[in-house]
Amino acid sequence: MRPVAGEDDDNVIVNACESKTYKVAYDTKEREQFWIKGQPYSVKDMLAFDDLSTEFVGGTIYQAFLSALSYHRWHCPVAGTVKKAYVVPGTYYSEPLYENFSSEERKGTNGETTSQEYLSAVATRAIMFIESDNPKIGMIAVIGIGMTEVSTCDITVKEGQHVKKGQELG
Repeated sequence: MRPVAGEDDDNVIVNACESKTYKVAYDTKEREQFWIKGQPYSVKDMLAFDDLSTEFVGGTIYQAFLSALSYHRWHCPVAGTVKKAYVVPGTYYSEPLYENFSSEERKGTNGETTSQEYLSAVATRAIMFIESDNPKIGMIAVIGIGMTEVSTCDITVKEGQHVKKGQELG
């Protein structure tokens, strides 16, 4: 029911879910640490040290926040072939050692939503590697992260499956 931008244009990449842009990083390094609010994380960590993580060196990271009140499905940002798709088990309600969530500054906030970068490397997450039909785009990775009480991730596509832009992934 939701419209898909550039449905027949392989040059257009669409958002994977009903979310708000949180962070964009360019020319990523394999073990580079992206610091936001004093929290480090890297491409290698987010992708669970998968062999394919090296494909993303020099690439772009687009990170978005899916609100608890939003539509909780992921859709394919490009047309392509699913190369790998699996769920990485993670921790639930973990507090980073380098953050102090009991400080005056953090009162009234939830550590789970103020440490999204950290959660991208330790929470339960679905990782889907998709080789775009457009060679200019190449390989993309869609990572669905189970935050707070929404800790489960269900993938509805299979490895080797060709997916259309906008098709449900999980």
